Amino acid sequence: MNLQSTERAAWTRPWQVLRWSACGVPLWVFLFVPAAGWYSLLQLGTFAASDTPLAFVILVPILAGYIFVHDGRAPAASREQSDLFFDGVVFIALFVVCTALLFFMPARLSWYYWLLRLDLLVIPVFATALVVFFWGLGGAGVVRWALLYLLLVWSFPLIWLHQAIAPALVDLTAGFGALVVQGLSLPIAVSASDPTRFVSTGPERFTIVISDTCSGMNALIGFLLIGLPLAITASGRTHNKLAWLMAGALAAFFSNLLRVGILLYLAATDGVDFALGTVHPVLGTVLFAAVFISMLWLARCFGIDLDVGRHMPVLGSQLAVRPDGYRGRLCVAGLAALVLAAGQTTLYQFGPLSSESLPATPVHEAWALLPEIPGWNRELRGEIDWQDLYGRDSQSRLVAYRTDKASVVVQFVATPDKRSLDTYTPEQCNLFHGERIVGVSTVSLGRGIAARLVESQVNRGRKRPHLNVNTLYWYMPLVVGDRLYHARIALLADAEMLPNQPIAPAQPFANPLIQLRDLLDSTLSPYSPAGSTPDFAELDAYTIAFGHQMVEAIVAGSAASSN
Repeated sequence: MNLQSTERAAWTRPWQVLRWSACGVPLWVFLFVPAAGWYSLLQLGTFAASDTPLAFVILVPILAGYIFVHDGRAPAASREQSDLFFDGVVFIALFVVCTALLFFMPARLSWYYWLLRLDLLVIPVFATALVVFFWGLGGAGVVRWALLYLLLVWSFPLIWLHQAIAPALVDLTAGFGALVVQGLSLPIAVSASDPTRFVSTGPERFTIVISDTCSGMNALIGFLLIGLPLAITASGRTHNKLAWLMAGALAAFFSNLLRVGILLYLAATDGVDFALGTVHPVLGTVLFAAVFISMLWLARCFGIDLDVGRHMPVLGSQLAVRPDGYRGRLCVAGLAALVLAAGQTTLYQFGPLSSESLPATPVHEAWALLPEIPGWNRELRGEIDWQDLYGRDSQSRLVAYRTDKASVVVQFVATPDKRSLDTYTPEQCNLFHGERIVGVSTVSLGRGIAARLVESQVNRGRKRPHLNVNTLYWYMPLVVGDRLYHARIALLADAEMLPNQPIAPAQPFANPLIQLRDLLDSTLSPYSPAGSTPDFAELDAYTIAFGHQMVEAIVAGSAASSN
């Protein structure tokens, strides 16, 4: 059977895809990648329903596969210089990176792990490990663009880019909307205090607000994410490809301006329900599809040939022959994927957090992050003047939680500068005030929170015994207005605050990852592990139990704010 008939047979019988191979290595080995990142990909699927640029991220693994198939078919060199030992060393190194991302980093970073979505990096790293393991570094060089593009599955840079650029695009879109209103003499007025608000002056009263989702950022980023693989695999000069990409991105942005203008016109003439309820959900998709199809048709005008779908099933001429020890490598790769798939279960603890945005509770005032806890009375004791330590935009509060029999004091600090929180820690504060630190450990409070427990003693003079004091603190991101802040919540309790009867945790939170982190930290720490002194046993149980309650209340409040 000749090459052309082979390609035709593969495309007419879709199940033949499973028989595609590159140099004798079946491409189904790349099913190990979604297996190793199954939970991350499921969470990535929630982006598809969001009205943000992240809706397109779910396409990145598929388009990376397209680039791999395209680049892997080009004729060229072989992998004679690769060997099992060298390929194995690189594979093991990349596998260690993946295991660190899944098993160690969540315990180290708590919610900041989900804030950065470091779990998604497992997908491109493990894909690179598989390519090197089966085809050597030479093979990785052949499909380098596919592996580099797969890095875009990491959503945090897109979230950061969206937050950085969207306000400017909102202003541009609102300005265009104002021109439409004035040019067509529509019965709509632009709010003097907020130019993004369009208020009806006609018989039907309504207000339309131009927000981030109306800024055109979705269409712009969407075209770049989908168009980039086509540009990478296209034939033509690099500057022609870049020109095509930039033109398409601008066209996508201007199509959003057209969408906003049409919606304002329809809202004024046919009613806001028809404009926003009927037309709005489909107009953006129709205009984006029109722009994308038009750019495909205009590709030759930019001097490039997109080369979509040509010889797609034919792979491996550049990846040489089946590697030595192929079956053994297949077994090792499968075991590695199984370990990483099991490691994905460590991400369950972040389940309540949002996957479509930063895992940060939106509040109007930073200290409002501290929740009401059933059975406890919350009272604000006052502010703490720590702006010289944590920045002029920081907020510091002292809050007390009380019952008839017990109390806990919460020292709350929120600042945009995370480094200042890492510089001035509660341990340093305790030492500054003359306390003797007895023990330090990391404990799990559930819901992905790893807290630091500091046991210390306060000398109250010769005639009075020293007082045992606990400080349990952790860090959390939060959003105040539209700005990302970093909060440190420190629970302060001493032996005199204990109730008459001991309080023990309702359920132990034995997290082996936290315990491993604590073991590693204790080897480098000058302090003994917390809990090694019996005098603190009851105080530790009391403090940690209250920490569990507070974390559960914060997560419940965060979920309510998201809804």
